[in-house]
Amino acid sequence: MALIIAVFFVILVTILIYLQWPAWKLSKIPAAPYISGLGHLPLMAKYQAGVFIKLAKQLGPIYRFQLGRQPIVFVASADLCQEIAIRKFKVFPNRVILPYMKESWIHLHGLFMTKAPDWARMRNILLPTFHTEKLSAYVPLMERVMGQVVEILDKHANAGEDVNMTQLLQRMALDVIGESAFGTGFKLVKPSWADGRSEDKDMVNAVLNSLDTLTMNEKAPVSTFAGLFFPFLQHPIREIMKRIPGTGDWNQYTGNLLLEAQMRALLERREAEMRDGVVRSDALSLLLDARAKSQEMRELLTDERVLALAYELMMAGSESTGTNLCYTLYFIAAHPEVASKMVKEIDELAPLGSTVAFEDVDKFKYVDQVIKESMRMITFSPVVAREAMEDIKVAGYHIPKGTWVWLVINALAQDEEDFPEPHLFRPERFDPDCAEAKKRHPYAHSPFGIGPRMCIGYKLAYLEMKLALIHFYQRYTFEHSPAMENPLAVRLSIVVRPIHGVKLRVRKREIC
Repeated sequence: MALIIAVFFVILVTILIYLQWPAWKLSKIPAAPYISGLGHLPLMAKYQAGVFIKLAKQLGPIYRFQLGRQPIVFVASADLCQEIAIRKFKVFPNRVILPYMKESWIHLHGLFMTKAPDWARMRNILLPTFHTEKLSAYVPLMERVMGQVVEILDKHANAGEDVNMTQLLQRMALDVIGESAFGTGFKLVKPSWADGRSEDKDMVNAVLNSLDTLTMNEKAPVSTFAGLFFPFLQHPIREIMKRIPGTGDWNQYTGNLLLEAQMRALLERREAEMRDGVVRSDALSLLLDARAKSQEMRELLTDERVLALAYELMMAGSESTGTNLCYTLYFIAAHPEVASKMVKEIDELAPLGSTVAFEDVDKFKYVDQVIKESMRMITFSPVVAREAMEDIKVAGYHIPKGTWVWLVINALAQDEEDFPEPHLFRPERFDPDCAEAKKRHPYAHSPFGIGPRMCIGYKLAYLEMKLALIHFYQRYTFEHSPAMENPLAVRLSIVVRPIHGVKLRVRKREIC
């Protein structure tokens, strides 16, 4: 019996040392109390993305967060974020590849996760998609899609029905990204149109479903949680669980197979068009044209890379724009004085019946302020993940090579020093002439990231959100649906998403 107890004790101590060993290297960095092995996961489950803000207020601008056994150094001051993302970019050029993403090549090989120097070469190929002259050319197609959204809103307004804006605006954003990045009309806003390709819709559904599998909640694959505690078990557990229908691993595996098949079909259609002499100027064509120029480019832009980049453009283009626009409508509907001020600006600059040219978009100063304040209130992507490529000191603390260092973007947005009364929705705080804006740190508001690896498509997202608000508020005002919870329930997966959607009631404006 004594031997059994001794063996059990040795095993227990070994497990505890294994679980705690990564954190001991960073033990001088402050951390909130946590359960060995679980880390701060219970806090994350309780507070969602708000846990990062809560711990920043409690522990200061740099703290340690335990994701299972994995320690993460969280940086929650604009100065330190600027230091890591810009001044010391050579030390932190790469994003962290989360263990469960290593099992999904389509997430692994996109621009988001690709490491330097390949990342920079891929980014330079895609940049022309977001140049000013291209953005200008996207305005007519955006207006066309938004016109279809207006028709749907008209029907709901006439019937006095609520609208799930999350679903509608995600389809709108996908239609826009389909035209601009892929040169194809998905026809999702008006799915009954005969010219909408069914294979395109299958592909879009596969893309949307893939995002649902990248979660850290109760629906996450078993292998995801196993990887947080015992990384060496993640792959074998996934190999077992992906064969059991209905499990999270099975859903992720079969979803990725479907996604790969749909994306490959898109690639094959585009390559066939190129052989037939069809010339396009969208993002997918830029990738294929670049690949055809040299052996070096063919080695860089493999089929997997091209497919992953196409997937990433579709996912980011729809999720970021559609969800942030929903949050903006949610906050405007809760603040009639903001809606009145914005409508006044829109009526003065673009009364109903007029169109908005690309060069006129920047004239809508208050619309811009409203969008920025909404993105501050709910930061869609609350953290930016980096990994130290060498030993370095940050804020006086030794950071060993390989340490995960994450920038807490949502904590910057709630910092009272840069945003007094951060709980208040006050778009005027983004008026560049106000005292608050003049003394604010230049990187305090960074919803699309900081430095060279910030979101490549942020200008397209801003343009689409501005045009959508102008189009909608030329005609309507919005109120919260009685069926929607208040405050809005959101959940952290890879990004912050509304759990039940943003449900609004549409009111036609009485325009003289």
